[in-house]
Amino acid sequence: MNQAAMASVDTADLISQLTLDAYARSGQSGSRSYTKRLCIFVGLGLCTALAAYAWLSGSVNSTNKTVVVKGEAIDSRHVQKGLAVAVSSSVVLQATGYVSVRRQAEISSRQSGLLVQFNKEGGDYVNAGEVLAQLDNTILSTQVSLARARVLSMQALSDELALVNNEAQLNWQRVETLATRQLVSVTARDKAQLGYRRASAQLVRGQRDTIVAQHELTLAEQRLAETIITAPFSGTIIETRMHRGEIISSAGFGRREVLCVLADLSTAEIEVDINESQINRIAQGQAVEAYFTAYPDSKIDAKVSGLIPSADRTRGTVRVRIALLEQDSRILPDMAVQVSFLHFDS
Repeated sequence: MNQAAMASVDTADLISQLTLDAYARSGQSGSRSYTKRLCIFVGLGLCTALAAYAWLSGSVNSTNKTVVVKGEAIDSRHVQKGLAVAVSSSVVLQATGYVSVRRQAEISSRQSGLLVQFNKEGGDYVNAGEVLAQLDNTILSTQVSLARARVLSMQALSDELALVNNEAQLNWQRVETLATRQLVSVTARDKAQLGYRRASAQLVRGQRDTIVAQHELTLAEQRLAETIITAPFSGTIIETRMHRGEIISSAGFGRREVLCVLADLSTAEIEVDINESQINRIAQGQAVEAYFTAYPDSKIDAKVSGLIPSADRTRGTVRVRIALLEQDSRILPDMAVQVSFLHFDS
């Protein structure tokens, strides 16, 4: 019985050991299989990511370009205030700027006074020489009348002095003749001569005073004429800063008050500041495409009209002027615009 029991115990232990060994081997095999599957999945993920990155990089490099404007990199679809313009292969540089007017003037008065007439508004077109405004000229008109009367008075005085001079000359000639015959004294002859010289000097003084009075009249008439403000050239009034009934001061009082701003819109152009490192891409006569923020669907052809021969040391830029080849009444001063500089062969 003891031997049989011991035999059954040994058999049971042997079976349990074999079972544990089998479980251990199956566990080690499962761990190795899980590790292998994990490595495969990670490798596939990395390959997929690399392939996607390569495809995206190739697509961007084949369709887009990057340009530099004012030191900032701009993608091939540059958005400026809602304006998007696709970059073609012929574009060498893109930049943003504003519309300026080469012929523009701030209209003011050379005289001070009450503004009694000013009926122009912003947007009105005026011709060269057309009356824009008028100042109160009551005092200046009176001054012109006084100056004119003074001229007449001085002319009459000059005529009178001319008669006195002629009389003195005749008297001296007569006394001189008598003196040669020793019919009058030397004293009488000298007195007649001095009288003639005095009359001649008074005539010259009267003539010069007449000239001074005429110049004063001219000056008074000029001041009176300056109370009427006219347009120096044909253009459009883009801004009014004063109204009827206000007092306008001239520049002689230390400050100049502007009546309105007149601009010749036919001289509109585009001004763009280009970084110094990119200015070598710009040349005189280079073709340009302009897109206005207000009209993003409209393209206007233009060309480089000149480079300002001076750089801004604080910003490191050079100003470029672009002439518009098409006239468009919708283009207004200070409008934002994006320009694309093209290759010369395009």
